[in-house]
Amino acid sequence: MVKRNLKVFVLCLALTVPLLFNVGDAFADTLGQRTQFSTNAQYDASGRSQINATLRAISDKAYFYVDDKYWTDLTPSGQSRFSDAISKLSNEFDELIYPKSTNYWGFEENPGIDGDPRITVLIEDMKSGFGGYFLTINGYARSEAPGSNQREMLYLNADSAFNPQINIFLGHEFQHLISFAQKENKYQVDEEVWLNELRSEYASDVIGYSSQSADSVLAKRIESFKQSPSDSLTEWPNVSLDYSQVALFGRYIAGHYPDILKETIFSSGRGASSINDFLARHGYKERFEDIFGLWAAANYFNSPSLDPRLTYKQDILKNIKIGPTRSTSVTEGTSYNFSYTLGPWQAYWHQIYNDSDNKKAIKITFDAGMKIMYVDNLGRLGLITSPAFVTNPSDGALRNFLLIPFHDQTGSRNLSVSLSYTDEMPTGLFGVTLENGMLVHKQGEPELYVIEGRYKRYLRPEIIKMYGHLDPTKAIVLDSKTFDSYISANYVRYVNDQKVYAVWPDGTKHWLRMSANTFTETGRDWNSIFIINEHELNAYKTGSDITR
Repeated sequence: MVKRNLKVFVLCLALTVPLLFNVGDAFADTLGQRTQFSTNAQYDASGRSQINATLRAISDKAYFYVDDKYWTDLTPSGQSRFSDAISKLSNEFDELIYPKSTNYWGFEENPGIDGDPRITVLIEDMKSGFGGYFLTINGYARSEAPGSNQREMLYLNADSAFNPQINIFLGHEFQHLISFAQKENKYQVDEEVWLNELRSEYASDVIGYSSQSADSVLAKRIESFKQSPSDSLTEWPNVSLDYSQVALFGRYIAGHYPDILKETIFSSGRGASSINDFLARHGYKERFEDIFGLWAAANYFNSPSLDPRLTYKQDILKNIKIGPTRSTSVTEGTSYNFSYTLGPWQAYWHQIYNDSDNKKAIKITFDAGMKIMYVDNLGRLGLITSPAFVTNPSDGALRNFLLIPFHDQTGSRNLSVSLSYTDEMPTGLFGVTLENGMLVHKQGEPELYVIEGRYKRYLRPEIIKMYGHLDPTKAIVLDSKTFDSYISANYVRYVNDQKVYAVWPDGTKHWLRMSANTFTETGRDWNSIFIINEHELNAYKTGSDITR
């Protein structure tokens, strides 16, 4: 195994306080065998970094060792009950947790560093509040990592043995073991902690453990989130609220983007980049920042009435609905300035009430690097860029809107937003994002262009009529800066032909009779070629060829 930068991740399952998890591995043994294990003193009830444990149960897929100190402190009847609990846990692991988890997430290293197909589960006397942990160091040979147990291994809190939730803890930790194999070992990358924990939180759904009972792990996550919904999704101080964030975000994206969590574990990408790779590969227009904003809005609305993306798909999450962090009524004649201190990917919900009878647009400007998800009572939503213009229909129907500011950089930032009524001409009805194939025109000018990437192409009225989906009445008005940011282009190609033509203002088409190398070497850009239909191709008269 190639030695990398060894890291010990505390990958926890916290309820009211952290319930810890990390990354690890093991060897091959006989019932009653006594072994010394390295542990994490931070989570051990007695602060031990090494403990002795005895193998108390063997299943087809795992060894179950029990901390000797914990075992000897039990009464004989307690030991009997404990043995029964471990026997049930071993059966549950073989019959449900292991097959369900590996079918979804893939397999652990098997046989791993110890050459044994079974994993090791060490049931340890831990501090209260910790469900278990997983140590990456155990996946390396001692020659590389002194202190390694050299096993595919995970740790569980002995005090959880009689708690049905221990099955969830085991599934949570087992996902970390699989992630170590699928990410660290296969691709030589360390998954970002928040996404690793997100998958482990979702593991209970994969296995079938999600419960609506008031004392379930998920129910505790929901209550924790509702009490304090504004927290960074990606920063990881390893407190209970961190798990609430990823538990809900994970279920939101899994509900709206099937297989996203499953596929991203089988990729070399990390964190948000692996999610963006999935979205691009499957043809989704959204990217991670869009999904974060939609999820934040879903926590506020949790209803498909405005948009089907503004709700959780799972029935158990239908009761989540948070209130605004701040509410402000705005009227014409006053400028408003707001500031927010936010961590990366931390949402803030600011409800704005439009108390003006005027039909003026509202101009919103904000700091560079800041992102704002906008949703209003008319159902318009999306990420806005600064400056943004919120138009008010002629009937004055705009009554309120929600601003959800956040940023994607590390550390906390002070972010500022300004809001005022304006006589400026908006760049178009808010909620319409500029996309390839749209008709646009410059403010104050009638000529219509179609856009593709960073290029725009002028279309005469008779050409527009050849494309039934193009509606001149819905052309987007662009301010001069935005319009001029698009480069004018006149190259076209018939959809079923590779010939590229230049279309001249006199209505003639000229074949670029040259090699691909010449096309590139003369400074032309392949992305500037627009695809046209047969009607438009035949509408142009053939002119002289272009050879250079």
